[in-house]
Amino acid sequence: MQINPTDPWTRFGLALAAYRSGQKGAHIRGLANTMESLQFMLREYPEFAEAYNILGWARLEGGGPNAALEAMKVAVQLNPRREDYQLRYAEAFMAAKKWDEAASILDRLKLSQTPQIASAAKKDLHDLPYLKKFGIPPQTDAASKPETPPAQAKPDRAEKDSGSDESSDDEAPKKSEPVAAAPDRRPVRFLKGTLLAVDCSNAPGAILTFSARNKTLKLRVADYKSAVVVGADSFSCSWKNLHVAVNYKPGGTLDGDLVSVEVR
Repeated sequence: MQINPTDPWTRFGLALAAYRSGQKGAHIRGLANTMESLQFMLREYPEFAEAYNILGWARLEGGGPNAALEAMKVAVQLNPRREDYQLRYAEAFMAAKKWDEAASILDRLKLSQTPQIASAAKKDLHDLPYLKKFGIPPQTDAASKPETPPAQAKPDRAEKDSGSDESSDDEAPKKSEPVAAAPDRRPVRFLKGTLLAVDCSNAPGAILTFSARNKTLKLRVADYKSAVVVGADSFSCSWKNLHVAVNYKPGGTLDGDLVSVEVR
């Protein structure tokens, strides 16, 4: 990037690295930059199916299911034999709550000759009714039951120093293991409305005052520099009276936590 920031393949390489890290479970920051790099690539190579596929993934990660659908539709049209593209297309339909379209694709993919594709399609089909009714997938038995820690074996008295008169009660207590934070299972909601103002006085955090359906919401973003933005080059603290669409999780620090914003 330092040598040639306008090279489309370099930009695609950055997006590909973010994608592969995300596939391995890493937390991805800078999704907006990833999507910008992919758009840069697609301006040069508009029929590059893999770029559309990664763009669909990035938009799904950023909470933009409708935008992800647009990208995945093109990816599948350009390379209809790629079943992994079709699977992500179905998952974008599920995220957009278009259940019938998702089920139609998954019904085909569950018969795939590729075990990983067939298994993932069957799981998505199993989860679909729960997502439709409750907004979250069902918990597996392993996830719903707390893991029982292994019993701590007491040290053998023969292993202690025979010359020591200290009892085990005088030993230093063991430090407890940190408890992992519970996953955020709040549903992502979508609204179109007007962005009235942005407050960046507590940078890097920001608070968006958003009006829609005769109500006003305060949406918080932890770091506006890494906020997912569609339709603009970057997040701006000077935005005012803009028509936008937002994806957010309700019930956060204020009225909700921003997932992504699309400037319309």
